[in-house]
Amino acid sequence: IPFDPSNPMKYVQASKKGKPAMMFATLDKVKDEKTGKMRERTKTETEEVSFKHKSLMQSGHLDATPYVIDPGKILWTVQDGSKGYTVKNFVLQQPEVVEFEWDNQKTPRSLWRADSPEAEL
Repeated sequence: IPFDPSNPMKYVQASKKGKPAMMFATLDKVKDEKTGKMRERTKTETEEVSFKHKSLMQSGHLDATPYVIDPGKILWTVQDGSKGYTVKNFVLQQPEVVEFEWDNQKTPRSLWRADSPEAEL
């Protein structure tokens, strides 16, 4: 795909097409029912969130595979890296997610905008 200065994200997306990609999502803390204090999610809680997100993605015909690598941290993989932008946009819209990392670039949900050029891909 030729580079179009008016839409550089299309070029970046095309450069990732057909190549596997890995992305990471960091989840928020939850309130402990016993102590009332905020705590990290357990591995089981993180697995429940990843299953919910995967099910929602599949209903939208997006094939991404989650792996819980730590409590509160999910590794997402896609076989076609150009789909990574769709994964990123979906994941950052989820209320449990506080940060998304791809290609060593961290995007906090607080700075992500659904109307960004990246979100249009």
